[in-house]
Amino acid sequence: MNTYLLFAGILSVLLAIIHSLMGEKYFLPRLYKPVLPFHLGTEIFINRTLRTAWHFVSLSWIGGGVALIYLAMSPHTELFTGFVWIVGGWYLASAVLSMILSHGRHFSWVVLLIISLLTFLGSG
Repeated sequence: MNTYLLFAGILSVLLAIIHSLMGEKYFLPRLYKPVLPFHLGTEIFINRTLRTAWHFVSLSWIGGGVALIYLAMSPHTELFTGFVWIVGGWYLASAVLSMILSHGRHFSWVVLLIISLLTFLGSG
């Protein structure tokens, strides 16, 4: 079993769970204030769209984590190595984007960078 990929996958799933729970408790309620222009649509529609987009991010991290856990138990092949590098690159790009857009204030970039590094280490 590839422990790097296993830990990266578990960390990704934990990140997703924390992201959804903290978003529901601390972030999303602040955005539901009626300050948006009415012509953008109803407030209910906008709030539901925002909540859906927020949880799609968490869902993608769960999908990535489950894929890494599955790969941790798979034999090394050329396809395995290519897929691991794609997933590692996806996490690295996510870390860089999070770091740049939040000016380093959103903690996710650190966790995403760790997941990326573990993934790249597990590719060998």
